[in-house]
Amino acid sequence: NDLTYNAINHASGILISNVKNSKISKNAISINASGTITGLGLGLGSEKVTIEQNKIVNLHSTGDSVTGISCLSGQITELIIQNNFIGNISGVGNLYGIYSNIPSSFPSSNFKIYHNTIKLEDTLDIPSNIISSAIRISQNINDLDIRNNIFNNQLFNSSQSGINSKHYSIYSKATMNQFSHLNNNVYSVSGNQGVLGFINNV
Repeated sequence: NDLTYNAINHASGILISNVKNSKISKNAISINASGTITGLGLGLGSEKVTIEQNKIVNLHSTGDSVTGISCLSGQITELIIQNNFIGNISGVGNLYGIYSNIPSSFPSSNFKIYHNTIKLEDTLDIPSNIISSAIRISQNINDLDIRNNIFNNQLFNSSQSGINSKHYSIYSKATMNQFSHLNNNVYSVSGNQGVLGFINNV
């Protein structure tokens, strides 16, 4: 159950769910659209999935939020996200490199995120306050192992109506007790909208 070596440029990207013992690797994903964009989305009930060596760049929405790699729902276990490159993301809503959006009704566990490079670099002109993060983690995941990644967020919202936008390197609603490892990552932000990190209860 492998999905490899595809060049994808349509609005829905790669969206899969209920897969087991699968690998998603060596795909090139670029999308321009007017709505919400997810480059690569993993859905409900997936188990033992590896997402690796994908190049997810040039994701641009003229009307909504954008995410490079997203865990769209819950009951996801034994997930590995490694050696991916995500960059050049823009939109008019919230912007994320990796985003785990796990609801409390479907908790997940055992996420390993290694050796990824995420570079969010752009000057935006969005007439509202937005949030962006190279990686965003929800609170409903246990056994998080995040090591040896580059989380670089240099986004800036130049609109006067969006002057209170916040751009994080890492934003986690999970507490430190939910991490088995959070080591050897490189975090980078810039400007007065940049926030190096937020970890719940720290």
